[in-house]
Amino acid sequence: KRHVEALVKVHRADTTLAGARELVSAYGFGPLVPNTLLMGVTADEEQFVEHARLMLKAYRSRRNMVLVRQSAGSTAETIGDGGQGTTRIDLWWGGKTDNASLRLALAGLLSRAPGGEKSRLRLNTIVTDVNDREAAERRLDDMIEERRLAADREVHLREPGGDVWTTITAASTGAGLVFLGVRPPTDDESPDDYAVHYGSLMDHTAGLPPTAMVLAAEDLNFRKLFD
Repeated sequence: KRHVEALVKVHRADTTLAGARELVSAYGFGPLVPNTLLMGVTADEEQFVEHARLMLKAYRSRRNMVLVRQSAGSTAETIGDGGQGTTRIDLWWGGKTDNASLRLALAGLLSRAPGGEKSRLRLNTIVTDVNDREAAERRLDDMIEERRLAADREVHLREPGGDVWTTITAASTGAGLVFLGVRPPTDDESPDDYAVHYGSLMDHTAGLPPTAMVLAAEDLNFRKLFD
């Protein structure tokens, strides 16, 4: 009904999450095996461990995950005059160990999709010292130039005593979509332990616009993807 171009496979399972874990291992059509899973989130604490178990299964099977959280009642602002401008896509980058390639690819694909010309990507990062702002701006400029992105960039200063999430929430108010990275699990991390991290994500993203939380399980050749 929505004209989605897709292959369909139905799998019987006792629960949705148990079935999803089985599909991580079994899904595919001949040599075609997906490398990315897209799913919603839950705010039900009783489901946190099962969601964490699925994330561990996907990550350790070298499958990327995109967790999408729809924000109730949020209204995206437009950039331009008379309401005819573009919707902003905010992507947050940690600057050092955080690999943003998959998030950049997803945001880039969205902006190139039909109707995507009405969206504008903004790369964001946070510094704790005003003296670090210039270096952070150069890093973002280099990322935009190297990947030939049509994007803006913004460096945000975290207020003394404030936290990262307060800065992100304030800066991304009015965005149409927010991309965040998800901390990968450690080799010996259990579902119960990772569920604590999942719960923290649910708490901290509650006030954001629609948000895509990306857990990258593989290195992505960004340039090859778009060349």
